[in-house]
Amino acid sequence: IRSLAESLNAEIRWHWGGESELIAALHEFDLDLVIGGLVEGAPLRLVVAFTKPYLSTEISVGAPPGEALPAQLDGQTVAVQRTAAMAHKLREKGAQPVLLESLAQVEGLVAAPRWWLRAHGYEAGPWTLGQPKHVMAVPPGENAWLLRLQRHLNGQQGLRERLSRLEADNDEG
Repeated sequence: IRSLAESLNAEIRWHWGGESELIAALHEFDLDLVIGGLVEGAPLRLVVAFTKPYLSTEISVGAPPGEALPAQLDGQTVAVQRTAAMAHKLREKGAQPVLLESLAQVEGLVAAPRWWLRAHGYEAGPWTLGQPKHVMAVPPGENAWLLRLQRHLNGQQGLRERLSRLEADNDEG
């Protein structure tokens, strides 16, 4: 986004908030772009426009440092962020999900993206609960803006690899 803003001679003003708050602001044209945490297939296509996926992450279950991974998830209690939509996948594997607002301060098994598990010292298990594809959103009807953004994303050599490295280095969760 920084390189796109530079190419447009535009200033970035970051706004942090929940998905519903940011999408509403985008829909009302109070924001130009929403990034971070949006995944392909989100039920918002009627109110905003999405880019093509720019990054795919893999969700797994990990054990904290010093705790051994179980051989299977059957009967295990696993913390998962409420917005992760992975509770049903955990139940399919026999685990008992505990839905939380945040994974900070969690003890025990956690379901999260592999990069998050690595960044927090967790050992990721062999399970794949999903592979969400991340997208960005623009206001509805902004086809020229969406095209400009998509062309910029398409032109970024090694974008997926750079983002994966950044995510792996991100210690904020």
